[in-house]
Order: sequence, then structure tokens, then C-alpha cells
Amino acid sequence: MTTQVFKHALLNLRRSYTAAQCRFYGSPCCSVVSEAVSYRLIYFNLRYLAECARQIFHHKGVLFEDIRIKREDWPALKSSTQTPFGQLPILEVGGEVISQSYAINRYLARRF
Repeated sequence: MTTQVFKHALLNLRRSYTAAQCRFYGSPCCSVVSEAVSYRLIYFNLRYLAECARQIFHHKGVLFEDIRIKREDWPALKSSTQTPFGQLPILEVGGEVISQSYAINRYLARRF
């Protein structure tokens, strides 16, 4: 049993483990626990481009802050430095900003 857990941990070194998973596996290789990261998804109150990212979060059970902005608030946000390309959606991951829906979806798919 221990060797199976060890092999499983070695195959998934690129994956970050939660504290509950490390306790479940009980392996020293699983002690690679990522820090708690906060996710903020910012988009209009529409499904369109951010819906895939929302579904990934919900499917994987990851808590995230879903910020839906109003149309009248968009010009002020667009001119700020928060949007790198002046586009939405944007995903803030622990202070880093990822923009464009395709890049966000690829990041989330690889992360989870």
C-alpha cells in the first residue's frame, strides 16, 4: 500500500495537494501543499466568455470570488491598470492578473 501511494505521489509531483489529501495519502511526498490561493473572476453579468471558467471552479469545488460588474462601471475599470489589454474577463490569482478567456481556461484546466 505504501509503495502505491509513493508511486502515485511521484506521478503527480506537478499537482498541488490540499491538506486533506496529504492526510489521506499519509506520504512524505505529499507534503507539497500549496498555499491558500484566492481566485477572483471579474466579468460582466453574462455567461458568455467567463462561463467556462465558472464551470471549472464549480466542477472542481474550488472557492472563488465571482465579481460581476455593471455596464456603467466598465469605462472606469477599462481605463484602470487592472485590465492589461482593456478586456474582460480577468482572473486574479493571489495578486497576479490573467486576462483573456482562453488563457484563463487553459490555466484553470492545467491547475486543476
